[in-house]
Parts: sequence; structure tokens; C-alpha cells
Amino acid sequence: MLFYLKNHKHLKFLRNHTIMIKVNQETCIGCGTCVALCPQTFQLNDGGKSEVISQDDTECAKGAVASCPVQAITVE
Repeated sequence: MLFYLKNHKHLKFLRNHTIMIKVNQETCIGCGTCVALCPQTFQLNDGGKSEVISQDDTECAKGAVASCPVQAITVE
């Protein structure tokens, strides 16, 4: 879906795209790197694996994606 915004004399279009941060529980080894980098986004659950607690900071989560040793995190 496309939205058009009128800003002064310029028109911009934006895609209505929801970005989701996800952790694959099967892949996660519970190293805690993502929690150390983005404590506002990730926490370790009772099983010792990372889980997403907030979808607000996708930029930080992208850094966690790059730092995850088993590539268990996705930001789509």
C-alpha cells in the first residue's frame, strides 16, 4: 500500500511497511550478545534463549543481526 504526503510543494510516497524483529528459538544459542547490545529490545527467557521484548529500535536490532554468531536474529 502506498501513501502520499504533501509537504509544502513536494510530494513524497512512503510504503506502509511494518518492520519485525524476530529471534529463531531453534537457532539461538543464548550467548547474550544481542541483549548486551540492545537491552531495550532483547532479553534472555527462562530457557536461556533470546527473545524480543520491543519492536521500537530496529536500528539497534540490525546491529544485533550482524553480531549474532549463529544468525538467529532477523529484521524484516
